[in-house]
Amino acid sequence: MLRKNHDSCPKVLTLSASNRIKLRHLLSTAHAILAHHCAQKDADTENEMAYLYEYNWLNEKTLMPLLDSDIDLYQKVLARNSDIRSSEKCAILLSLLRSFREYGDEEKWNIKYVELVAMKAYFTAEQQEQIRWEECLHSLFRYEFQKLKQQLKKWHVSPDQTLWALRKSGLCAEVGEYDVALSLLQNSLSNLRQRISHQTRPDTFLVSLESPMMKLQSYISEIRPSDAEEKNITFVDEHRRTVHRQYEVDWADENKYFTSRLEAHWVPFQTHETKPRFDFGVNSSTTHYGGEDKERIVAFTFLQFREETGIPFRLENYVDGAKAACGAAERIALYCPLWAILTVVRAGEEKFIENALTRGVLSTWTPKETDECCQFYIDAVLRTELEFTNHKTAGGNTFVTKAATVLLEALSELCSKCSDEMMVQLLDFLKKLYSSPQKDHYLQAASLVKRLIPFYPVGLHRELLLQLLTFPLPNLERLRIHRDLLDPFGVLLARSKGFKVESEKSCQEIEQLIILSQSHDNGLSALNRLLYCGEQGLLTSDQKKWLGDFIWKDGKPHLPENWLDTVCLHFPSQRERDEIQYLCQSITNKIEENTSGVICFPGDNDIFNELVNVSFFRADEFTSEETSRILEASKERIADLSDNISRGIDAFGDEGVFASQIYQILHALWIFTTLRSQWTPTEKDCAVMSVIITQCDSHHISHHGIKRYWSIFLKQNFESKKDLEHSLRSADTKRAHSCYNVLATTICNPDKRLLPDDELCIGLEVVAQQIAWGVPKQLAAALQTVSFAAEYRPDLLTTHPMELILTGLSQLLEQTRISSDDTVATASEKGDIRRWAVILATKIDAGKISKDGQEILKDWRAVSQDKDEFAEIRNGQR
Repeated sequence: MLRKNHDSCPKVLTLSASNRIKLRHLLSTAHAILAHHCAQKDADTENEMAYLYEYNWLNEKTLMPLLDSDIDLYQKVLARNSDIRSSEKCAILLSLLRSFREYGDEEKWNIKYVELVAMKAYFTAEQQEQIRWEECLHSLFRYEFQKLKQQLKKWHVSPDQTLWALRKSGLCAEVGEYDVALSLLQNSLSNLRQRISHQTRPDTFLVSLESPMMKLQSYISEIRPSDAEEKNITFVDEHRRTVHRQYEVDWADENKYFTSRLEAHWVPFQTHETKPRFDFGVNSSTTHYGGEDKERIVAFTFLQFREETGIPFRLENYVDGAKAACGAAERIALYCPLWAILTVVRAGEEKFIENALTRGVLSTWTPKETDECCQFYIDAVLRTELEFTNHKTAGGNTFVTKAATVLLEALSELCSKCSDEMMVQLLDFLKKLYSSPQKDHYLQAASLVKRLIPFYPVGLHRELLLQLLTFPLPNLERLRIHRDLLDPFGVLLARSKGFKVESEKSCQEIEQLIILSQSHDNGLSALNRLLYCGEQGLLTSDQKKWLGDFIWKDGKPHLPENWLDTVCLHFPSQRERDEIQYLCQSITNKIEENTSGVICFPGDNDIFNELVNVSFFRADEFTSEETSRILEASKERIADLSDNISRGIDAFGDEGVFASQIYQILHALWIFTTLRSQWTPTEKDCAVMSVIITQCDSHHISHHGIKRYWSIFLKQNFESKKDLEHSLRSADTKRAHSCYNVLATTICNPDKRLLPDDELCIGLEVVAQQIAWGVPKQLAAALQTVSFAAEYRPDLLTTHPMELILTGLSQLLEQTRISSDDTVATASEKGDIRRWAVILATKIDAGKISKDGQEILKDWRAVSQDKDEFAEIRNGQR
């Protein structure tokens, strides 16, 4: 039956979608027969190789990859027929070779390759070309750039070998050998058309080859126009496409069938799903037995289709199906992650790595598997340096440049699941990139820096700092236009004690930074790193004094970009009084200049952060006049922002951005006015404060801290404790978040007494209830707030709230475990909650709770030691 189907099947390069669907039904039946046969202990082996050959052909024509179950059956049949030598067996081994490449199983690929080479005498002419093609694809999959180019150079294909001319041309074009590709392709296309012209009825197989050859010739010509184009000779015409459609072999039509599906939003297939019904509280459950994951089948089939027809997804800045390729990568990543990542590389879309290499996919990997993958990509990126050195590819989107970019993005995600030992190797790898003369090609390493360094192993923090001191300084001018790598010190998490820590002794690198900071060329960059060193406690007392005097020039601080002027408060200085006066005047002036309701990007509201910083340091240094000016300017700013809300203006699709900015202003004003112990507002001040409260109320914006404190001056009745509870439980996420921020700010600064202890106790009781209920909304903020209380005010965590907290923690242990079923959104939510739960568990004093509670803490602390956990969770407790 299979042989008869083989003989009657259309002789074309790739079958149409309708024909593939028909064959797939037959393939399912054939698989069941093969599986039943292999399950027999004393199965007859007489015809099983012939059957497997036909089954393999059928599988290839449906453009389906070999699944694990298929590979097991192949191996069983081959093991029972190890003495057979034939071209049919070579065809089967070539399919296995392809599958092992796609699955990224290098060991099995090498074993089968050796077995095939030993049988070269039995190769058909087509198989001799196929093994060369497979060798090239294997090098492409392994990112062995030089080897691939050498293989393509040694692979001699004549124009009359039409199929192999098409496939070789596609690979040559992908690695940048456009002239070779175009010459071979055009000669072969001319040869093909000459043969067709002598046929009474065109050969179907040749017609099916003509369509992708026309497409590839047109594609490459966009990059490298040939003499034919210059003479207005074209190899593409609509008449030929009409013929292709008649034979159901038009490449563009078949490609569109795939892209229309793969570019659409993907909902992962579920064998079991629960859906709500019309009736209240009623759900229906559905289990799909033996169902096909059709979306993944389409993805695999599309990738096989593009490989068979030799059309790249990207040639420099020209793309064809890149978005669909990324959609395919997203669908196959759980099963063939290396193939998925390569697909994103070939599409040149580094931003899609996040869709393919999700937390759900990584949750199925062990640290050992992740480490091996990291090493594989480290080696691949390092190999690109030789390519960049030997070939000037600046600005070109070649396979090599995209590999360097996309693989660095992949490594930035892999580092979240690798071992601590691999994190050390990744840091060494970053040092090589920072020091490379080809650094311009590795700017995507910034993603790796931002993910690796903040969650570097806690026990190696000192070693990390010393290693980072040896990294080259960035060029700040080039960094401003995103042409240099950022200073890795800039992504370190701020330490709880921050600038208060001092080093007992200096080190050579810091001494060198002090010298460089006084030079003309690298002065700002060196000063930038010195400030980070101060933030990390690496400066001695004398160095901090020197730095404090050095940054104060001509009556004001001179700092690199992105540093607030208030950083000077952290360094002792002979001009401390002058600094305070300058900052008070400067902040007041800046707030007055920033009263319009225009959109503020992150960082544009830094002036209110500066107000908070000075308030915590010396709030009473502001004069009454400056305080009045700040209140008046803030009123104008809030009025304009409120007006934007009233008119329904959104900021780039974010309707809540104006409310967020109002909450930031209110929070700063609350801290500022509360800490002004010697301030009595004037009648005008009170009028301004009243207007601000009214404006906010009209847009349902309520900041607990400011309403509580200002109600005293405005002589308003305000039920503070009731408002605190209501705000923390509010369905308005911004209001609830602002109240959590009020609690956390008060707890982290116990000496300032921003809220009385009785309110803090009520607030923590409500927060504890939220944790016990386990409602995801604001749960991470609740855990974060309690962790601050455990660190700064453990006396507030009395027996009852602690019981509620432990009850919640016990439930969250399994609920927050990330699995392959999680979407990007659910994994992000779970991970954030789990991270703060670990931090909280490490800060609670286990000696003051029950034995059951101690067991719960023990389980959570074990999570922080679990090598299978993500690095942000494992190394988050700083």
